[in-house]
Amino acid sequence: AALTAMNGENAFRTLQIRAKERMCANERVLCHEDFCPYARNYAQKMEASNLVERLREGLGHYEPDIIFAHARREEVCPFEVQLELAQSADAIVADYNYVFEPGVALGHLDGEKPFYLLIDEAHNLPDRARGIFSPELIEETFRALAGRLLLQPGELFESLARVIDNLLGILARAAELLPAGNAIAETDPPTAQLRQLWEEWEPGFVRYLGWKHELKIALTEDPIVDAHFTWHRFMAIVNLYGPGFTCVVERRPAGLRLAIVCLDPARALAPVFGTAASTVLLSATLSPMEVTRRMLGLKKERTRFISLPPPFPRENRKILILPQVRTAYAARERNYAPIAQHISAMADAHRGNTLVLFPSYQFLERVRERMPLPRAKLLAQQPNFTEAQRREIFEVLAAPPPQGILLLAVLGGMYAEGVDYPGELLSAVFVVSPALPQVSFERELLRRYFDKTEGDGFEYAYLQPGMTRVIQAAGRLIRSETDRGVIALFCQRFLQTPYMNHLPRDWYDQRPSELIARNPAQEVRRFFAVAPIGNRPTF
Repeated sequence: AALTAMNGENAFRTLQIRAKERMCANERVLCHEDFCPYARNYAQKMEASNLVERLREGLGHYEPDIIFAHARREEVCPFEVQLELAQSADAIVADYNYVFEPGVALGHLDGEKPFYLLIDEAHNLPDRARGIFSPELIEETFRALAGRLLLQPGELFESLARVIDNLLGILARAAELLPAGNAIAETDPPTAQLRQLWEEWEPGFVRYLGWKHELKIALTEDPIVDAHFTWHRFMAIVNLYGPGFTCVVERRPAGLRLAIVCLDPARALAPVFGTAASTVLLSATLSPMEVTRRMLGLKKERTRFISLPPPFPRENRKILILPQVRTAYAARERNYAPIAQHISAMADAHRGNTLVLFPSYQFLERVRERMPLPRAKLLAQQPNFTEAQRREIFEVLAAPPPQGILLLAVLGGMYAEGVDYPGELLSAVFVVSPALPQVSFERELLRRYFDKTEGDGFEYAYLQPGMTRVIQAAGRLIRSETDRGVIALFCQRFLQTPYMNHLPRDWYDQRPSELIARNPAQEVRRFFAVAPIGNRPTF
């Protein structure tokens, strides 16, 4: 929308890339010319229709719906047309993976021509990069495939089954030193064995594709193809293995898991940023800036920071910290009841909707069990909520009963990130706990790695991701110059170093202690008793 508004006279070309599944004009996503009329004779039909040139001449913004309609009319693949238009677009709006993921990234972003990156919600990038560069091989997936292959007659399927059986053997040998029962440990990746086996698999897989082509077999979901690309991705990352990566083997009730773990996202991100002519990263949660720079792999000499206060009146928000309660794991049991009482009293102190965010569903339930019956209608997010149930709660928030809604949900979930609550949809957001990630074997590997490389593994492995969730959640409340509301953080740790170093500087004048709530419910009531700035009488 912003690019379109800037480009009133079509001075430059812009493109929004939509995912393949949503740009497929076929009855099912099956990208083969034998089974998709939009893939069949694609090059010839594109040349005859001159579609790309016509779209380039007629449009300033390549809107996905328009591309889809034109491509379907010419019976060519809309997604491929979209990628061709990307070659000449001056600005492209797309998901991270079109820039950072090997095999998916746009091919022309190779540095031969200068390109510039504008990355929104940049706080999500480190974890996305870790996910992209952390492939895994799951025993139960390949064991199920082996069983299916043995049901097919013929030498081709016997040979594919033998390769898969040998792959299962490699997984078993990697786990030989694990103790009995559920266990996890670091291991050296069996790179040489996997490469040798991959060389056996690839020609067999090509023969399988030929067999499908010859018999004109169309499968929307093909477990052999899925397994191939899972293994291919693993092999691609194994070839990058080195500092900043580790390998783990795990025995679970369902079977073994061999995973490459990307510990340092800078390894994955730095090459792209180094190729780009310039990059602008935007987010409300990039502090501490130096930690963010290090996590993203940005060169110190090329990086500049700028921090701007929100454009909205400070008087429209009230920020409170409740050090009266503690949410550290060891203190939770004796603090559930006080937290519940404060939430209920503070929600009753105003007539709008309140969103309360917890670090886990278990924490949410323990507090809800002890909560005095509030005046507001009480709703709670469940782990298995569907998209329809999510929309239903938003509809209730938009048309609440007179007493308002008190919604209990989890940090990092569907109600805490990537969603706005404009106008009267929300009047208060309460965040319970700094929401540090749960301690796990792989999270501790992160901590250990950054202890060695940066001298502060807790900051990188736990504090940064936890406090990012907190600040992102708090930022859901005030989204325009007319929004008003209360943000409350529940836990004494928010006033302790290093946690308070992550609080936005515009939240307080001199020090975070200014935000201490002596009588939380009364302060909420007093804030909402004052008329909004625009509605105050003048004398």
